[in-house]
Amino acid sequence: MKLKYLTLMGVMSSLILSPISSAQSTLEPTEESLLRSEVTEVEPSKLESLTQQLEALKEVPSFKMQLKLVNQRSNEKTVEVTVLGNTTTGNAIIDYDFYDRLSNPNHYHVRLYAYDHFKYAYVTTLDWLNSLDYFSQPYFKRDDALVMASIDSPVVEFEQSQLIGFDQLTSLNDAFLLLPNMNKLAQVPEESIYYINPIYTLSLERMAIPEVIFSDTKNVNLKLTTDVTINETEASAMQKLELSSQPSGLAFGALVNQQIDRTRLATIEGLDINRDLPKMVKDLGVATTMVTKKLTDFDIAFNERTQLYTLTLAGVTENFNLNIFEDKTASFKSYEFKTVYSFQPYEWTMPDLLALKSISQKELTYLMTNELIDEVSESE
Repeated sequence: MKLKYLTLMGVMSSLILSPISSAQSTLEPTEESLLRSEVTEVEPSKLESLTQQLEALKEVPSFKMQLKLVNQRSNEKTVEVTVLGNTTTGNAIIDYDFYDRLSNPNHYHVRLYAYDHFKYAYVTTLDWLNSLDYFSQPYFKRDDALVMASIDSPVVEFEQSQLIGFDQLTSLNDAFLLLPNMNKLAQVPEESIYYINPIYTLSLERMAIPEVIFSDTKNVNLKLTTDVTINETEASAMQKLELSSQPSGLAFGALVNQQIDRTRLATIEGLDINRDLPKMVKDLGVATTMVTKKLTDFDIAFNERTQLYTLTLAGVTENFNLNIFEDKTASFKSYEFKTVYSFQPYEWTMPDLLALKSISQKELTYLMTNELIDEVSESE
């Protein structure tokens, strides 16, 4: 009987203790749970999230970029450059637009077409000169401007020798995506960034802007030069397109030079050929360094839904030739301008190269000579 009692007590003890023992085993942390507890998932800060999404723009396959130069006082834009780019094909369409409300005409425009990372490039030369009202100058005949404007203007192909510096171009995104130095941006206080779904905004003024915030960044300077030469027997407009590295920002320029032979001037009725040869020089452009040297305002806006990135830079520009629509040099003066830059993914279609209505440089010379020179010879 005693043995049976002890056995029964043992069974009851095991029945009573086993649930407690089981509960204790489940409460003991396993190696896996310990590892999970050590790895704490931390949400990225607003600054980290913003910089990551800005960096991701380097990988977008197709984009639209715009850069504007705006007078802060009048809020009028002086220059606007638009780039449609495809980083996969290397194709691009680039529009330069210049505005001057005090001039007539008050809008100058030129377009560039580039294929396969500028292996082939074209420019709307006659449209460019006509928009400048170039052929209305006093040393052209009265109807020259109408004649040149009536031409169904083709695009002119650059010769390979006229495309300079493009052998170093590997990515359109790297060339035209303007980002601040991310290490400098990381110094910005978190409380300076605001997020209202889906838009991030960051606004800094003067001393709050990290010093040389565009240091160690590198984009491009794209410059178009048109040299017009007119003599007694020939008229030509030779183009050159140059790409160079632009430290700490972006730059776009368009320069028009001319050389008119005195003998040619003698054919223009009523023109005094004893005076100095007239020189029409247009040096137009925009560069972000114009304002970043004395930066007063730095603003970023990023829409994470559309991936539209906008960068506004305001600053004081000193001794810069802002009277770009005149021949004389600007006097020393301070100007308040801002550059407004935007970049976003964008689907667009490039004209087929074979369908593009184009002529060679030699054909342009023949066309201009035929319209501006030959008719003079015939009238004589």
